[in-house]
Amino acid sequence: MTPRSSSLPVLLALWLALLLLSLLTRPLLPVDETRYLAVAWEMWRRGDFLVPYLNGAPYSDKPPLFFWLIHAGWWLFGVTEWWPRCVAALVSLAALWATARLADTLWPRDVMARQLVPWVLFGSIVWTAFYPWVQFDLLLVLVVGLVLYAASARGPQAPPDFFDGLQLLLVVSALVADGAALAAIAARISEFGFTPNRVAALGENFILLVNLAWSAWIYACFLRQRSSFAVLERWQIGYLPVYSVWAALVVVMFPPVFGYR
Repeated sequence: MTPRSSSLPVLLALWLALLLLSLLTRPLLPVDETRYLAVAWEMWRRGDFLVPYLNGAPYSDKPPLFFWLIHAGWWLFGVTEWWPRCVAALVSLAALWATARLADTLWPRDVMARQLVPWVLFGSIVWTAFYPWVQFDLLLVLVVGLVLYAASARGPQAPPDFFDGLQLLLVVSALVADGAALAAIAARISEFGFTPNRVAALGENFILLVNLAWSAWIYACFLRQRSSFAVLERWQIGYLPVYSVWAALVVVMFPPVFGYR
């Protein structure tokens, strides 16, 4: 039995235990969770699954993919509160898998690194605290993880194929979702002012927007055979430190700048 296979049941057990703890002890929290559930319910009640609605008006702050996942569970299990709270958790599990596969590709001979990477992600405070919440962010994390894995796993000289087209569609979908999230955060800042959380989320989503936008452009050029896949690989590898720099700025600079609020 490999170290990865021996640690996988423990990781899955912890993931499930924390999800069950959240379901049993934590109510849905305003404003975001209750709003998203209200949007999903109004779409379901109206039978309109193309345009999200909130209080009778079109809701354009978020794209409908997350709501469609909620509706899929309601179609299977009936309208329940627990299923929407499981959607983000299941997306987080898929993101952990994508991260583990990426580690397998990047460090095929380093057993310890391959074993620790999904644990490092799962063990971060932000991930552990928020993955059972009804929220969109982990969908974007999953897309970035899949893009990085696809870029590292395919042969650099292989010609474009059907799956590359699907990958471009996935990137464009995430780009639209991130643009909507960025607009919503900017609207909140203009209405309620700056806070550490809002500024951190604004910067994170802007960094992700730049990454996805240029990745989509490179993918489109690759599909039209006007660029090589190596260009996308170099872009993704070169862009990774940007995430680390922003995270370091948030941790080091935000407390004194915002008066430790």
